[in-house]
Amino acid sequence: MSIPVISKETSSRFTWGENCHGWWLKREGFFTVIEETMPPGTSEKKHIHNLTEQFFYILDGTLSIKLNDTVYQLQKNQGITIAPRVIHQVFNDSNEHVRFLVISCPHSHDDRIDLEE
Repeated sequence: MSIPVISKETSSRFTWGENCHGWWLKREGFFTVIEETMPPGTSEKKHIHNLTEQFFYILDGTLSIKLNDTVYQLQKNQGITIAPRVIHQVFNDSNEHVRFLVISCPHSHDDRIDLEE
């Protein structure tokens, strides 16, 4: 049985927000893994997942994550778990690109609700 090796070069790429990028490292099955990059001054929309638990792990740079009303600043080699039903938003308020992994279980394909800002 041959098991494919996955990399950014062989995975599906997508663009979101203001020139932010993601690569589906694992898209099928019960959980997903995405590598993402965010340029300085970018953010995602505030949102919630009803069922999905997520883990963000920083590979390069500093990422700010707002969970409910608390902002956490994660540095390289740090991570944080976001439980289901927690309002959250990630943003890069640094002067450098940030690169991070997002692991979601179960997958969040149909479990994201964007909230008004």
